[in-house]
Amino acid sequence: MSTAATSVRFGAGELDRACLISGWGFPEREFTWTTETKSVLRLFYEPAAGDLQLEFSLWPFLAEPYPQSQLLEVSVGGRPVGSQRIERSTTFGFRLPRHEFEQTGILDVQLRCPNATAPASVRDDHDQRQLGVAVEEVTVRHVPVQTAFRRRQRPPLPIEKFTGSERDLEIVRKLTVLSPSALALTNQTHKYVAF
Repeated sequence: MSTAATSVRFGAGELDRACLISGWGFPEREFTWTTETKSVLRLFYEPAAGDLQLEFSLWPFLAEPYPQSQLLEVSVGGRPVGSQRIERSTTFGFRLPRHEFEQTGILDVQLRCPNATAPASVRDDHDQRQLGVAVEEVTVRHVPVQTAFRRRQRPPLPIEKFTGSERDLEIVRKLTVLSPSALALTNQTHKYVAF
């Protein structure tokens, strides 16, 4: 189960503006708009073992006659981590594997909205900002270290055909620590176990 390393709400009075590097509007009541095609955000978090997950809660600026979605491209430290087409209010995230993204306690996140549009260009409005997405919250989560699953296999039993003889019974018991009936039951119940 993942735990939040940090969570930043983008409403007025909740957001530390020092983390907004460039391309952002003034925080409104519950959100902040990206106002350029590229917006940069700096997040601070407590490093830990395992991977990170970067999550966004946001919605797009949509206006006729432009496409009814915004493409959002996300990079961390200059490295692309993924993209998402936004058509409505939504929450989604991207995994940041530890072997690719060193945990330093700081994430420089770039949001690119190539379809960002100025309201003034599509309706009777004086707003010249290039609106892409309205960000409500950004969360960095710790993803626990997963122990790699190693399938257990045993070599084939050195018996060409099981006869039920005491010799064959002894071979089965020695290699599997099971009786033939228990072994058969195990194979029926757990078909993924290889003996």
